[in-house]
Amino acid sequence: MRLRLSTLLVLLNLTALSAPFVAFYFLKTYDSGLVRQTERELLAQSAAIGAAFRDALNEQGIGTDYGTPSERFEPSFLASNPGIWLPEEANLSLSDTPILPPSEPQRSNVRADPIAFSAGQQFSPFLRGIQMKTLAGLRVLDYQGIVVSSTGFDVGSDLSGREEVSEALRGQTGRALRSRDHMEEKPDLASISRSNRFRVHVAYPIIREDRVVGVVYSIRTPKTAVKDLYEKNNLLFVVGGIFSLVIGLAMLASLSLSLPIRALVRQAENVIRGNQKGLQPLKHPITKDFEILSNTMSELANTLARRAGQIKSFASSISHEFKTPITSISGAVSILQDHEGELSVEQRQQFLHNISEDVTRMNQLINQLLMLTRADVVKSPAASSDLAAAIQRATKRYEPNFEGIHAYFSRKGALVDMPEELLDSVIINLFHNAMLYGGDKLEISVHILNKQVEMIFSDNGDGIAAENREKIFKPFYTTGESRGGTGLGLPIVATLLKNHGGNIELLESTGGATFRLIFARAAKASIVEAQGSEQCNGVRAEALTP
Repeated sequence: MRLRLSTLLVLLNLTALSAPFVAFYFLKTYDSGLVRQTERELLAQSAAIGAAFRDALNEQGIGTDYGTPSERFEPSFLASNPGIWLPEEANLSLSDTPILPPSEPQRSNVRADPIAFSAGQQFSPFLRGIQMKTLAGLRVLDYQGIVVSSTGFDVGSDLSGREEVSEALRGQTGRALRSRDHMEEKPDLASISRSNRFRVHVAYPIIREDRVVGVVYSIRTPKTAVKDLYEKNNLLFVVGGIFSLVIGLAMLASLSLSLPIRALVRQAENVIRGNQKGLQPLKHPITKDFEILSNTMSELANTLARRAGQIKSFASSISHEFKTPITSISGAVSILQDHEGELSVEQRQQFLHNISEDVTRMNQLINQLLMLTRADVVKSPAASSDLAAAIQRATKRYEPNFEGIHAYFSRKGALVDMPEELLDSVIINLFHNAMLYGGDKLEISVHILNKQVEMIFSDNGDGIAAENREKIFKPFYTTGESRGGTGLGLPIVATLLKNHGGNIELLESTGGATFRLIFARAAKASIVEAQGSEQCNGVRAEALTP
């Protein structure tokens, strides 16, 4: 099933318009992935630092009651599951994690735990060494939330008011996204600095048995999607992919319009040069509109070619039909001019009579040619006519020429989809054809067949030989030329019926000729049942069983 051109263009435009939204969603998802990657790195670093600081506290000789109780697990759980694995999953996301404002460290009157402070002072060089490799901001807090070791200059600050730190002091890993307190001039992509507008904060509790003995608080700015793609040499690939998509959509739109048009133009040029007889439907029209256009143009071109052949044949037939009477007239005039004194009055009258008959025949040919042309070219406006009334009019006109005309109607008032003037031409031509070939009795029956009206027209004339049955509807074919036949009557009938949704065919008959005519029934036909039998204008109308 092919799409309409309008549908294809709408889809292409929607795809092009959706590209920025898709790119935005991609970058947003990619950024969230980088945030979780940074979170995982901080968790791993914090776990290692926390284990090292716990060992440092153990070396200080802390007791079992050192620190604050952990709310993460019941003591019985840890006691019954020694050495259990407790992996920490990264769960920060830009879609559902709020970005908190920056928070300045607060100075407090509460002094740091002496044991933790002592261990922390020895731990600071270790943190700075890690920072040199990871670029993360690292702090170790005691179980009160006071900084005891830092890569910065905030030892002694109280961070217990921060949500993530507060959560870690209860034994749960705290995580947060916080805006940067200041933004330097945006670094270029090749710099080691990261230009993101927020940082990942992870507060990792240091747990000894079932008590929180400290917190590792690490901070790192995550990479942006653009910087990460640049570092992986994928930025040009992504940008190139977007441009390729846009260019591909533009080319698809262009080709969907230009290819079918160029194919039609090539066919037309081949027809003009004589390399091709006619237009053919396109094999790959791409869209439904071009498929319709291709089929229509092909049908139009073939119709014109067929019509040209018909005109050529028609012109040859007209030439032949007119040449005979013209030659006869020319010969008669020549004899009258050359032998005027030698001819008797009777001979001159005979020649003049012959000229008059030839002129009459030529005039009849012209009139019927005009009627045939009109029937073949012009489709009359929608109009309905009463078939029974048309038969009555023809009967009244030709009744003196026939011994009997019998018309039967299954129902009266059979309206057909044809103007009255043209319907009269159909009936009159049938009457004239029967009379021309020796018929003096007619049998006509009319039946209503749902959306059609059928008329059977029979005469008792000479009939039609088997070898001529296929030729009688061709223009100028006649076996009654000596009786004044032009060979145009039946072609006129066939053409009029065809142009108004009907047809005519010759039926088998034992004597004379029998035709079956089908008319398109008028859409608003008024059907009046015929009652008994009645005589109207010489037509015997008898009710038949429907």
